[in-house]
Amino acid sequence: MTLGRAPLYLGAELQRGLGPFLIQRGLLPIHVHDLAPGERKVLPNVPYYDGPVLAITGPEGTLDAADRAVLRWSVPRPPSEERRALWESSLGAPDLAEELARRHRQGAGRIAQLGRLARQKAELDGRPAPELQDVLAAAWEAESEGMSTLAEPLMDAIHDDAIVLVPQVKRELELLLARCRARDDLVHGLGPSATVRYRAGVRALFMGASGTGKTLAAGWLATKLGLPLYRVDLASVTSKYIGETEKNLSQLFARAEHADLVLLFDEADSLFAKRTDVKDSNDRFANAQTNYLLQRIEAFDGVAILTSNSKSRFDSAFTRRLDAIIDFTLPGPAERRALWTTHLGMAHELPAKELNRLAATADLAGGQIRNVVLTAALIAREAGRAIQPPDIIEALVHEYRKQGREPPSELRTTPLGSADGARETWRR
Repeated sequence: MTLGRAPLYLGAELQRGLGPFLIQRGLLPIHVHDLAPGERKVLPNVPYYDGPVLAITGPEGTLDAADRAVLRWSVPRPPSEERRALWESSLGAPDLAEELARRHRQGAGRIAQLGRLARQKAELDGRPAPELQDVLAAAWEAESEGMSTLAEPLMDAIHDDAIVLVPQVKRELELLLARCRARDDLVHGLGPSATVRYRAGVRALFMGASGTGKTLAAGWLATKLGLPLYRVDLASVTSKYIGETEKNLSQLFARAEHADLVLLFDEADSLFAKRTDVKDSNDRFANAQTNYLLQRIEAFDGVAILTSNSKSRFDSAFTRRLDAIIDFTLPGPAERRALWTTHLGMAHELPAKELNRLAATADLAGGQIRNVVLTAALIAREAGRAIQPPDIIEALVHEYRKQGREPPSELRTTPLGSADGARETWRR
């Protein structure tokens, strides 16, 4: 059913004479409100107008209409088959539409927007039809402004050859990927106890020491899903003013759901901390913020990844709401060998036995191995040659001392900068 009226979007201030103008032109007045959690607003009456009024709002807050009768619609996200038809109509590519409907969970307006941007990109590149990468590029472009004040885009694609994990962690990460891909129909055919209160969103905690690959794994997951990844800027989200943090979080989650993107909460324990006994007003407001987060993340319809060094810092109610908790352990010798290889590439002159020795003796995480390789590359660059064993030794000493540790005795070194001595020590 349609009202047969052209829309007129109203601002915060209603102009004089608006009512007769709406009647004369046969227009439909539309209010758009972005309400914060707990916020309550009353729609203003338009003098001399008693026709229909449309109000658009998000999931938070309450919108009243004073003494007017109200009919409320909740617009659901279209199911997979409807999304396929929408993508095909927008892109004109049935095979691509099938894949996008399976990967992406957007509404009709968002699909039309991404389809238009993807077609424009293909035309600019001189291609007859858009491809999957055009849609992902369109998603980045569409969100470049909406998320900029609350989160940072992590645009690097992380492929299989860039991430090295122990077998158990890799298996758990693959199961999480499968869980994200099956969000729509995971409970199809299951019993009522499984389907009741089912939420399509996925929430996971990556825990482990610094440098073990938690953020890299989040990038790998987003790359596999073909979704943009945004790291939440906790400094921008949190506020000392009462209610502002909840408002910022509401906007953040709403934007993420609308765009169907992956949210990364790095060092999330600062935001999802345990509730405390109420001793003063600060404790009361902090607990109220935690309670809001508990409710909102449970209702979140997208993919949220939390990282932390320890699960014990989280409120237990949060961990009960998580779909996956993955412990990123330090790599073993086999994983360290693969990490050295994938970081060094072809820009080195280290024999295989030296790589094996490094992997067996240097007990470093992946992020620390990356630091060593970058430092060694700098040393070699200054010398005008490929990376050699003494460069690695010097870089290892630098990295171990940065951590307040001594290098393993098996990798004894000479004073920094003595390449000949370092080379001789390496041979010993």
